[in-house]
Amino acid sequence: MSRQHQADRRSSGLALAAVLLLVSLTIVPTALASGWLLQTIPTRTPPYTVPPGPTNTAGPPSATNTSPPGPTVTPPVGTATLPGSSPPPPNASPSRPAGTPVTPGATVPARPSLEPTAALACSAAIGRADVLPGEGVEYALLITNRGSAAAASVILWYVTAPGTELVRVSATQGAVDVQAGQVTLRLGFVESAQSVLAILDLRAHASAMPGQVFLQQATIYFDGGQAQCNVVAFGTRPDRLPATGAARRLP
Repeated sequence: MSRQHQADRRSSGLALAAVLLLVSLTIVPTALASGWLLQTIPTRTPPYTVPPGPTNTAGPPSATNTSPPGPTVTPPVGTATLPGSSPPPPNASPSRPAGTPVTPGATVPARPSLEPTAALACSAAIGRADVLPGEGVEYALLITNRGSAAAASVILWYVTAPGTELVRVSATQGAVDVQAGQVTLRLGFVESAQSVLAILDLRAHASAMPGQVFLQQATIYFDGGQAQCNVVAFGTRPDRLPATGAARRLP
């Protein structure tokens, strides 16, 4: 390209720039003088936010079972059955385990008390088994406390048998009261494992018949219970012995 051509292009550019400058200096002041307003056009911001970067996850979550629960079956108490067995009929009595038979009318024994209690026992004995009318005999009574606590207000009560009379009463403790053939011997307290001996001297009436038997029994009373003495007997001798059967033997 020649120098002349380059000079022409440079002069043309300078001329265009001069024209544009002249226009801007002429038109813009005229527009402002005429009341034109220049408005700022807002920049349209896109209605979205920049999403975060990808997150490294182990994998999609497992599916959740949202099916409705099935009906709940609650068996009645005491009617559970094993697989393969038929349920018991309604209102059936529960079965007892083997080895525990049921006795109709049987009662459950009471649980023994742990508190100390008194337990009196009485043992009676007679001096001899046979007497003659008007003869005497000793009637001995041994009262023993076999419990773990003392027995209070102990009383020996005895009534003389028909055909006999009371001669004397003696005991290792207590006080006696006799009224119309009734003997009341007040022994008071009898400690645990303690024994009290009472002796009643009896006598067969002089009018007693031969072979007459006299039964004797006394009763022990105390706070919380009572005890019966064993029965003993004595009697008058018969006037003759029964036949031995020798006379009835055939010759």
